[in-house]
Amino acid sequence: MKNETTKNDTAMNVPEWKAQGRHYRPKVDPKLCTKCHLCAVVCPHDAIDMKDDFPIINLTTCTGCLVCLRECPWNAIGEVAE
Repeated sequence: MKNETTKNDTAMNVPEWKAQGRHYRPKVDPKLCTKCHLCAVVCPHDAIDMKDDFPIINLTTCTGCLVCLRECPWNAIGEVAE
């Protein structure tokens, strides 16, 4: 039996959004962020942590669903090229 890396093996080590061929990642704009914590509350993957009251997106657990981007009332979260 060959020792081949399968798609599932690779996907376990790569965030889902990147494994799906996405070339963008979410990013918080500190100038627009009001530190309301709404992004952390609405994230279905618990991928946003608050550090010094500022949202930090954990790209290891982020799936790129962009719920945070859509729900931010101040448009403080955008997509940037990887």
